[in-house]
Amino acid sequence: MKAIIFNLLAWVMLPIMDGFAKYLSADLPVLQITWARYFFTVAFTLPVMFFFYNKQLVWSDKPKLQILRGLILLSANVCFFYSISVMISPLATVPLSLALIFRITPSLCALTATCIFIDSKVQITSPFFTESPCSTEIETTLPGI
Repeated sequence: MKAIIFNLLAWVMLPIMDGFAKYLSADLPVLQITWARYFFTVAFTLPVMFFFYNKQLVWSDKPKLQILRGLILLSANVCFFYSISVMISPLATVPLSLALIFRITPSLCALTATCIFIDSKVQITSPFFTESPCSTEIETTLPGI
């Protein structure tokens, strides 16, 4: 039950933090917003980790891979914050805009990964795709037709 509550809290807090990033992007550069998010995450998380999980902390066997993972995550966050900073929408529709981004991102990541890394056919049923974005088959259907 605790895991469900924490998961729900995370899904409530993430759009709020991204809404703050959208609001701050009117006055601050994207890199500064990204730096502040990472800095305060580390500042709040590190003491909790050392206080509650000190004996369970271990060093990675592959530090280069972890550094690469961190750099990829950093670049993804910079791109995400840049995308929400250039979205033209009034502040009242920020939650809607962020919800749309969160809704489509997993599908685009899965499609991209399939096109790049997996040699298989993908079949997508959508009224928005009319031709293949990569070497996959795409079937289109229009609702109600």
